[in-house]
Amino acid sequence: MSRFVTLSRRHALALLGVGVGGGGLLWHTRAGPEGDLGPETRPAATDAHLEELIRGNTAFATSLLRQFADDEPNANVLFSPVSIAAALAMARAGAREETANQLTETLEFPPEEDLHPAVGALLYDLNERAENAATPGVVDRIRGGREFELFVATALWGQDGYPYREEFLETLESNYRTGLRNVDFVGDHDGARGEVNEWVEEATDGRIDELLPAESVTEDTRLVVTNAVALFADWAEAFDPDDTRERTFTALDGSTDEVQMMSQTEDFPYAHGEDYQAIELPYVGEDVSMVIVVPRPSEAAPDADGTREAFESFEADLDADRIAGIFDALEKREAMIQLPRFEFDVEFELAAVLGDLGMPDPFDPERANFEGVAPTEAGSDDLFLFDVYHEAYVSVNEEGTEAIAATGFSGGLESGPLTVTADRPFLFFVRDRPTDAILFLGRVVDAESAQ
Repeated sequence: MSRFVTLSRRHALALLGVGVGGGGLLWHTRAGPEGDLGPETRPAATDAHLEELIRGNTAFATSLLRQFADDEPNANVLFSPVSIAAALAMARAGAREETANQLTETLEFPPEEDLHPAVGALLYDLNERAENAATPGVVDRIRGGREFELFVATALWGQDGYPYREEFLETLESNYRTGLRNVDFVGDHDGARGEVNEWVEEATDGRIDELLPAESVTEDTRLVVTNAVALFADWAEAFDPDDTRERTFTALDGSTDEVQMMSQTEDFPYAHGEDYQAIELPYVGEDVSMVIVVPRPSEAAPDADGTREAFESFEADLDADRIAGIFDALEKREAMIQLPRFEFDVEFELAAVLGDLGMPDPFDPERANFEGVAPTEAGSDDLFLFDVYHEAYVSVNEEGTEAIAATGFSGGLESGPLTVTADRPFLFFVRDRPTDAILFLGRVVDAESAQ
């Protein structure tokens, strides 16, 4: 199933799914309606538990990024670490023994007793960001306001009459606000699939009209979960479209193309090291931002080969500590950012990747243990994960930012501002600044294909 989603005025959208077949679970994630936007009250998670969850999720994200880069080194990549963690944390709620251990170790989850309250607290906090950004300043009110919406949504469909364990359902309800919707996969699997797809279609304003293809739901399906992390946001400081120019971008494979490059000068959080430059572009409300990291070659090898070597070396060494260090080093300075417009859509089937990272058992019908979802006394209905599907879309451009004019300096400085020019492969992180949770992580190594 391949689909390109076009969303105007929207800078990032991630859609995640976990699929399970052959008498197993089926998890799919997409944007959800208002009634499914996580817990109504914040679960009792400590700051330490939340920090442990986010630190582990960041570490997992860097491992996943390296897997993608190894598989397709010249491809653009995008995924949502938070969305993957939220979906697989729900799977962890029903996992037992070695299956549970592999999920915990591969996803770098905190202990079970801390995991679900921490995920629920994070989802609650993220859903609060839009409320915090909903009170515009005077300029915004005069100009009609600007857009900022961030939500995490979840819904759960289960086979009517199936013996789900109450503890499993209570864990999802109390921490994720996910109550069970009864459907009949056994008697009318296509009708049940239609209910899920209608929910998705309504939740996405008709943009996604068939999340689950016909072959994805059978009479053996027992559970479907839909979940999404979605961000629709305007920049806090707009790019002026009049400043966008064609500039040369050198792709990771050494080829060059002319791309549309946005530009502005402003006081932005900035950091640099021997092998990188980083700049942070906040969205409206400034709780959420995009951090652009441009690895840079050594002065001894500034050519295309040196650029590739520098990017691959930086990406290979990237871990949670390095990301935390970059975020901590960001300090406001006058800086010019030159950034290509980009828009692309990606899909992944993650079972093999997650198996390589250390969790093969959940996908093995003979070894998977999801006894916590339903008792094995249900006969042949032993549960296992069939696959994990991740679909993500991102669009970065000037649209939606015209409500405020660019305020950058165009000249008049003796030495000029610091400049970050993303005219070669770069990484980007959509970051929740209060928690440092990475909502989206991507690499752009071929800007021309993303325009």
